Amino acid sequence: MLSTPAAGGRFRRGGLPWRLRPRSCLASPPSSSSGGGGEPEKARPLLAERYRDGVVKRYISDGNSKLQVHLEKHVSPVNAVEDENADSLIPQAIWDFVLPAGFPGSVSVDYLDYMLLQFPTNVTGWICHVLVTSSLLKAVGVGSFTGTSAAASAAAIRWVSKDGIGAFGRLLIGGRFGALFDDDPKKWRMYADIIGSAGSIFELMTPLYPGYFLPLASLGNLAKAVARGFKDPSFRVIQNHFAESGNLGEVAAKEEVWEVGAQLLGLSAGVLIMDTAGVKSSYLTLALTWLSVRLLHLWLRYQSLSVLKFRTVDRLLKLYKNEKYILFFEQFGSRDPTFLVTFKESATSMSVLRSLWQAHWLHKNQLRQDGVFPWLEESLVALENGFTDFLGQMGSAGWDQNLIILKVPKEPVLVLEHLDQEG
Repeated sequence: MLSTPAAGGRFRRGGLPWRLRPRSCLASPPSSSSGGGGEPEKARPLLAERYRDGVVKRYISDGNSKLQVHLEKHVSPVNAVEDENADSLIPQAIWDFVLPAGFPGSVSVDYLDYMLLQFPTNVTGWICHVLVTSSLLKAVGVGSFTGTSAAASAAAIRWVSKDGIGAFGRLLIGGRFGALFDDDPKKWRMYADIIGSAGSIFELMTPLYPGYFLPLASLGNLAKAVARGFKDPSFRVIQNHFAESGNLGEVAAKEEVWEVGAQLLGLSAGVLIMDTAGVKSSYLTLALTWLSVRLLHLWLRYQSLSVLKFRTVDRLLKLYKNEKYILFFEQFGSRDPTFLVTFKESATSMSVLRSLWQAHWLHKNQLRQDGVFPWLEESLVALENGFTDFLGQMGSAGWDQNLIILKVPKEPVLVLEHLDQEG
């Protein structure tokens, strides 16, 4: 007789190219007694599904092989925050734009305090930037403190105007597309360099059209700011990938060493190139030199990203390419493993049943010493070989496959409850 596997866990959106479907959380039943006597089995929970609107659907066995379904309604902390935000003067769209999904439960308790202090800090920093820019322009001969200071002020306004337009691009990317970077950081890091290259083309054109300095420089700075908006979050994901021992701070510090070293070397090489006679005297030579170096830069970027191996996600997607779900597990210490199931958009009730069969097999067969993925691969082979026979046993026992109650709702399930595994 097949028993239901232990499964459950907590999920979040992101990471997969499918819309998330419900995740199931089940408790393993105790072994049935071989003798026909004894007290009847007590009612026990089998599965609980928690929906975004606060509804909880519980599947309970009454001890006589009958399944009961109970619906409960309660307000989760996330829903309470959403309701509070809905009643506030700030529209929900603004909350979604400036705060992470699932706030405040998805971040640390000091997140909002830090951001509220960081905002005016950045404002004052950019004010200082404007003042320093004016001084720098005066220092290189654009006006003077005693003479035509109005020219320097006008140049400073034009200069920081292009920076302001660029900052708007970073604001747009961070607020509108922040959820994209966890899915495929390599792709977005590559896009960042391509967009940044387009921005450099606008800046490269300013000597040809000096009367259009502000629009050209602004477009170039906007494109570069958008590129930076893609680059920074993507690289933070990559840094997290590198920090397998939780040493993210050290990884970031060492990356800074590499970056500064490359910056010093690149600046030195750039000065030498700019000092050559051909680049000095010919704009066409300058443009062709830039194009050659930039194409080399893009090729090297592609090569560097291609060596990154996000093993878990890549292997999971490949492993479950023929299934309508993704199953993995987590285990803490000596506790029994918790099986995590995410359904793809085209999943059906049969997909639910197949995931339960695989979880049951994994529950019965201990984790292999050669790693998690060979263990999962073996379970999928067992699923292909044994699931048809399992369906035949169900039919012989009187089960109707067309009346499976574990269906996949259209609405994603955001939170899952882990049930006690006590009979």
